[in-house]
This record gives sequence, C-alpha cells and structure tokens, in this order.
Amino acid sequence: MLRPPLMLPLKAEDVDPYLDYARKLRRDYPILSIFVACFVVLSAIPLACFIGASLFISTFLLTVALLFATLTSAILIFLSGLPLLLLTLCFAAFLSLTLTCLTVGFYLLGRLVFLVRTEPTLYEGILVWAQELYAHVLSRIPTGVSQWTQSGVSKDFKRQLSPTLNNNNNKDDQVPETELKIKTIPTTKEGEEKEGEKGHNEFGSHD
Repeated sequence: MLRPPLMLPLKAEDVDPYLDYARKLRRDYPILSIFVACFVVLSAIPLACFIGASLFISTFLLTVALLFATLTSAILIFLSGLPLLLLTLCFAAFLSLTLTCLTVGFYLLGRLVFLVRTEPTLYEGILVWAQELYAHVLSRIPTGVSQWTQSGVSKDFKRQLSPTLNNNNNKDDQVPETELKIKTIPTTKEGEEKEGEKGHNEFGSHD
C-alpha cells in the first residue's frame, strides 16, 4: 500500500514503496505500464518548461515591483524634500541680498563720512559724494541709456554737483560765434541796390 505524499527530506524508505508498485504494475499490466512510462517521460519536458516559466515570471514581477517601489519612494522623498530645498534657496538668496545691501550701505556711509571730514564744508563733502555716486551708477548703465540720461534727465542735477560740471555744461550750452554770424538777407529795394553796387565794385576792383 502506498504511503501519503512524499515529504522532504527524501529518504530511501519513502521511495521503495513506489518502486515496488511500479514493478508489480509492469509484471501484472505490461502494456499499461509502457503507456504510463511514455506519458511520464513525455510530460517531464512540459513540466520543466512550466516550472521554468513560472520562476521567470515570478522573478520578473518581483523585479518590477522592486523598481516601482524604489521609484515611488524616490518621488516621495523628492516631493517631501522639495519644499525644504526651496526654503533653503530662498533663505540663501535673502541672506545674500541683505549682506550685499548692508555692505554697499556701510561703504557709502563710510565714504560720505570720509568726504565730509576731508572737504572744507559739509555741503561740499556731500556734493563730492553725490558726484562720485552718480558717476559710479552712470558707469553701470548701458551706452544708449547713459546718453539719454546725460542729455535729458540728469542735466539739472549735474549742474548742482560741482563748479567743474557747471563749467562743462556751460561750455556745451554755448553756441560758437561762427554760428551766430548769419548773413542777413536784404528785404528792401534799397538793400538790393546796395548789394548790387557792392558786388559791381568788387568785380571792377578785380579787373
């Protein structure tokens, strides 16, 4: 009589009953035993293929699950860390802007104090400081905007800065004397006759 299904680990006393049953079947039913043997041999290959395909599919699904879990965790970590990163960047930008403004402000204040103490009067020191600040800002403006600023908006301001700038602007505003000497056009008949006689005399003198 056959025992219940085999249990691992496999032992010799567990296999012996099946071997005895096979011998008895071959002795009592030779034709049936041949069919059973052929069926077992032919079914071994599909069974092995099925087991291999099952293992391959299981491994593939496990790999896909691991990749999906890794990608999901990476996305969650990135989304949870993005606000912190943005907050850090905003804090760094604000700190940089604040330090820059403080540095520039302290420099301008120190320069103003230095010029006020070195110049004869407080007003002259402030004017020199404003002139330096204006020149520094103007040097950072592009050429087209700088020309527009010099020609229109800042002319009155430049005239108030220093006598040197006033002299330069006055020289620019002066019209050359050669441009003021405009030949008058005679408007009366007497003027036309005088011009004709003058031209005739000049022509006769050349002869």
